[in-house]
Amino acid sequence: MKKTKLTLDFKDIDEYARKLDKFGGDLNRTVEKALTESKDLINEQLHAEMKRHRRTGRTERSIRDDAKVTWSGTLASIDVGFDILNGGLPSIFLMYGTPKQPKDQKIFDAVYGRSTKRKIKEIQEKIFQEALKEVSNGR
Repeated sequence: MKKTKLTLDFKDIDEYARKLDKFGGDLNRTVEKALTESKDLINEQLHAEMKRHRRTGRTERSIRDDAKVTWSGTLASIDVGFDILNGGLPSIFLMYGTPKQPKDQKIFDAVYGRSTKRKIKEIQEKIFQEALKEVSNGR
């Protein structure tokens, strides 16, 4: 089953990475911070929306709050959303609906929505700007 992974995605990321490397900034730490804060935004939105569907709390507990950044060579990613194998299966029915129950667009948008993607880009770019400012001020 496909997992939802979050990666860095904003304009001029390559330029920020090049400048950070040039000034001796910690690119890996910056990448991990950007991904972790992006995941935190999604999880915060998911927890808020899941309160309306709470019965046992199992689906909400399957939100990947403890996900860590994983590296595959030079590519970093972090798991977001629900852990399907550990209580998150109902999230699929909530996000996409069933023949008898309409989808919950707010839960879907908390992970995949345009507004969420825009906020993630802003968070990531801000973190890179701050890291670049920090290392360039030290020079």
